[in-house]
Amino acid sequence: LRAFFKSFDMARDAGATLAIHDEGFPIDSPLNEVFLGLHGNNPHRNRLLEENFGLLVIGPRDEMPSYVSKNASIEVVKSSSMFWYKSELSLHGRKQHRQYLLQHLYQITADEMKKHPDSTRVVNMCSPLWAFFGKDIKGPENNEKMVNGTRYIMNITEKYSVVHSRFFEGNGYKSLEKMHKKFGVDPKASIDLPPDYITSILTPLGMQNKSIIIIADGKNTEPVNRLKSDPGIGHLIHLVPPDVSSMIGDMMIGILGDVFIGNPASTFSWFIAQSRNALGLDHSYLFLKRQKENSTNRSDDNSKRGRYWEIFCNDDCLYDEYPRTGRNASASDG
Repeated sequence: LRAFFKSFDMARDAGATLAIHDEGFPIDSPLNEVFLGLHGNNPHRNRLLEENFGLLVIGPRDEMPSYVSKNASIEVVKSSSMFWYKSELSLHGRKQHRQYLLQHLYQITADEMKKHPDSTRVVNMCSPLWAFFGKDIKGPENNEKMVNGTRYIMNITEKYSVVHSRFFEGNGYKSLEKMHKKFGVDPKASIDLPPDYITSILTPLGMQNKSIIIIADGKNTEPVNRLKSDPGIGHLIHLVPPDVSSMIGDMMIGILGDVFIGNPASTFSWFIAQSRNALGLDHSYLFLKRQKENSTNRSDDNSKRGRYWEIFCNDDCLYDEYPRTGRNASASDG
């Protein structure tokens, strides 16, 4: 997704029209994996892409050499080059355009959900929400939920926070160190997830007694187990059931949460936070650092626990350039 969004920056910098294939990147992956209404069976897809985003949709990939030979002004750019592209646009310009793209992509998604509410894609997107809140999303009065014939019993509050736990196959601390150098975030906390890190965000919002849903890559269970065993918030912790967890479903439950706490080294977290920002949803937190011990902004609760956390960097940080993390990052690195 990051490469796709960056391709617009590249085209705008060059004053050019952005052309994409009608299959493969980015149509099949990642767009059709994350959003609805962009599948090949939709006869209006190409028109939607042209009218909403100014995209020129051309034929299959194997026809590209012939297409280029007939259109000398076309420049072919690989997705790997677009991921790290640094735009000449101002941060404000990038932010406004990214918000526009996300708003319209989710509008197309919403229209598709209304037309085909029982489609496989809608079920995949909504199953985690249904497992917690039921298909009618009426709230916590009935804790038994049925999803695809499976009964789930969830003691969930109507308002909830979402925490993204990401381990990066053991490389996460190196990635966070890069983020620490660029933004000043704590180099360990968003992987270790100490309980006071979570409560320092939730307590000022009045969310410290509301359910906390964890979306995780499953690579490291220690942070989640630490949260579940905490005497203060352990009883509030819920994991998305593995049989309904999916990339698109976990993403949606994160976007729709009342609070989202993400990992600044994860493009998955960045995408959720950017989507929330574009859709007018507040309370996304990726950027925290330890306060100095003599800080006057420490909460009493955190002072008792011996750690002090400061939320910094407004939404503009979400549209800053993503630093190289020293690994082979991709647009879907989680």
